[in-house]
Amino acid sequence: MAAEGSFSDNGDIFNSHDTCSDGHSSVLQVDATPLSPNENDYDWKIQVTTGAGTSKDVPHNYSEGTQVGIRACVYEGSTKLRCSLWKFGRA
Repeated sequence: MAAEGSFSDNGDIFNSHDTCSDGHSSVLQVDATPLSPNENDYDWKIQVTTGAGTSKDVPHNYSEGTQVGIRACVYEGSTKLRCSLWKFGRA
């Protein structure tokens, strides 16, 4: 379940974005792939992209039945412009 954006069980993708007051854009995309057909664990690839084009991939493990929260922050130099908390998970 996502606080913002959407999560699709079938599409295995969580994708949402927000725009800061100064025009910077932050994008969070998560792709889920089962580690094996018989396991309930998923390997998440988290990519945070700013309007300037910089991005960072963060590996994250996700187990079915839990909810994951990821805080994505947009920086300009050392100044924190905005943070968003993304929540998603499977019951």
